[in-house]
Amino acid sequence: YQHNIRGFASKKEALYQNLQQQQPHVCLLQECFKSFNPIKDFAFNLQYNPTFGESGRACILSRCDLVTKQHQFLNNIKNKYNNIGYESCWISLTWPKNQPILFCSLYRNQKYNPQQTIYQPPPSSFFPIFHYFQLEVLEAKRISSNIVIGGDFNAKHVIWGSSESDVIGEELYDFAVQNGLFIKNNGQDTYITPHSSSCLDITLCSSTLTRLISNWSSDNQEFDVGSDHEPVTFNLLIQSYQNRLDSVPH
Repeated sequence: YQHNIRGFASKKEALYQNLQQQQPHVCLLQECFKSFNPIKDFAFNLQYNPTFGESGRACILSRCDLVTKQHQFLNNIKNKYNNIGYESCWISLTWPKNQPILFCSLYRNQKYNPQQTIYQPPPSSFFPIFHYFQLEVLEAKRISSNIVIGGDFNAKHVIWGSSESDVIGEELYDFAVQNGLFIKNNGQDTYITPHSSSCLDITLCSSTLTRLISNWSSDNQEFDVGSDHEPVTFNLLIQSYQNRLDSVPH
């Protein structure tokens, strides 16, 4: 399950009810902010382990019956959201006799100005966000080749369903190709207002998982919390030597 919930304080009751009813295994959330404190606010900790990015703009909830671990990359960079244009959050999910799966939640800063930061990337074809995020992906690949990334990239491209492509969308597409990541969107809009709609929320995965991810949808109203971003759901089929989890929802 992947969703920009646009602030936790006003959405917490609906989110909690949805998670209790649907029980997704992993939730890749954006725009929660540090006001999202599931352990303090209610009995989230009985069902989900929360993992936050630096400010809470990126967050992952993983069910307590899963074996997960948080991973932090680029620790030398502080205030990543403002200084390099995005915030990310990573966990790994492990099960017996298999490589772990790394999950990442990402939120891009639309107002980021690379001229107003002390962190200047070397010259490259990527926007600064993709230079730095590529470093994170390379670090993640050292842990496992199995990667799922869900985020509000605020990027448009006809490949994933937008009516037109913008510059950041072109860069994201090039980034995905260069890093061997597959786009799982099916063309449905993920951002809908009374005046416009587009596909801004993207799901990426490594080649090792692309055939195991199915049923991608942004039309699952069972996860609706009243955000102008649509909830994204998909299934990840996990097979292991000891067990098989059929149609694991995320």
